[in-house]
Amino acid sequence: MKPETFQEWLMRVSFGKKLLYALGQFGLILCAYGAGKLFLSFYVPDGSPIFPVYLPQGYIAGFFTVAGLVVALNRLVDVASGLFSGWLSDRSTLKDGRRIPFLLASAAPLALCSVLIFCPPFGNALYLNSLFVTVITILFYLCLSLYAVPYLALLAELGDRPGDRLQLSTLLAVATALASLSGNRIYTLMDLIVGSAGISPLASFRLVLILFALVSSVCMLIPALALGDGDCRRPEPVKEPFVKALLAVVGDRYFRAYLLADSMFRVAAAFLITGFSLYASVLLGLPRRFSEVFLLLLFFSNLALYLPIGLAARRFGKRKLLFIAFLLLFASLF
Repeated sequence: MKPETFQEWLMRVSFGKKLLYALGQFGLILCAYGAGKLFLSFYVPDGSPIFPVYLPQGYIAGFFTVAGLVVALNRLVDVASGLFSGWLSDRSTLKDGRRIPFLLASAAPLALCSVLIFCPPFGNALYLNSLFVTVITILFYLCLSLYAVPYLALLAELGDRPGDRLQLSTLLAVATALASLSGNRIYTLMDLIVGSAGISPLASFRLVLILFALVSSVCMLIPALALGDGDCRRPEPVKEPFVKALLAVVGDRYFRAYLLADSMFRVAAAFLITGFSLYASVLLGLPRRFSEVFLLLLFFSNLALYLPIGLAARRFGKRKLLFIAFLLLFASLF
């Protein structure tokens, strides 16, 4: 059989469809930015807080804080709901497919919860606020799993060829970077609103979150509304019960190896990105602006590397490229 050209390999699915799919990732990351990155800075004010105190600030049993316990609880909720959402989506027999109905049902509640997390209604009643925040964050992570898991599973059904999956993965990475960069500008947007509208930092913070939620909900709905039956494969629904399906996945040694590698990569990347600001500003004594400029340079360098890395994966294979990347990442940690 005649080997396919690079263009044939790359364009099994139209670029427009892939771009529409990637918009969902942009909306998902932007929507989750507040709960994931701003929760502790909002509810655990430092020496010069700009937000009111909504949760008890003391320690429980001399070690835990209320905000820390909420974060820990929701990490567990995120894991458990992610597993259950995947199983629920895989066994769905809805006429619109196994993935699209979940995207349609969860996008708006997810965006709404992303704002409500930062709107505790009980003023100085700190323990009532704690209960409210706990319930809303649990709902947020449930909705997040109901959207994110079917959405990511849709990638393999939309791009059933290697070229499609590689380009889709690249577009998702670009969307993630753009959404993270947009979310990271929240304090800049707050300053602009405070300076132009004369409202309080708290009101401007919530106003920006509402803007993020509106943009996110639209972006998350676009893949569900734009992708039709002819764009995606529709495998047979899974019929196994939850526990049996979970044991089958965990029992796959290839999946376990992938899960371990992916987890270690995410931990290493989090250390690099999160720790750099502290390293530059505290240990090296450099201005905080330096770390912000560095992260911007990192962002644009990352974008510039997507094309050559895609070509290298085509030329040398993904496994070899991953092995080299892990070695480079390991070396960079030292």
